[in-house]
Amino acid sequence: MRAKDAYEEFQRSIKDWRQTQPTSDDGTMVQPSPTDIINMWTTAVGGPKKGRTYGTGVLQSSSSPSLFSSSSSTLQTMEEIEAMKKQIVELTQQCAAYDAKFAKFEELVKKHMPQVFHDEEDSEFDAN
Repeated sequence: MRAKDAYEEFQRSIKDWRQTQPTSDDGTMVQPSPTDIINMWTTAVGGPKKGRTYGTGVLQSSSSPSLFSSSSSTLQTMEEIEAMKKQIVELTQQCAAYDAKFAKFEELVKKHMPQVFHDEEDSEFDAN
């Protein structure tokens, strides 16, 4: 099993798990326990092989509770991951906007200063 496949299966497992869980009293999403996470990962990678579970590093078995120190740290980590995902989306959108602006600028330069691009093409041919 490839790492990407294992990760995608694990993400599906978490998504499926969340759909079966109610929200907490304060309206936040309930997070899986460390045991739930370990079980979902172990299932995603096809179970332990030769006493070891793929992707768990130095852990010797999938039942080790030391993978995550506590539920609160898991919640904090999940919140940090969600914040990073949001930031990635925002930065990706910014990059796309800058790419579009640059493409417009490049077209403007091509239109009004075509010699700049011809000189660039000539220097590429000279370098080869």
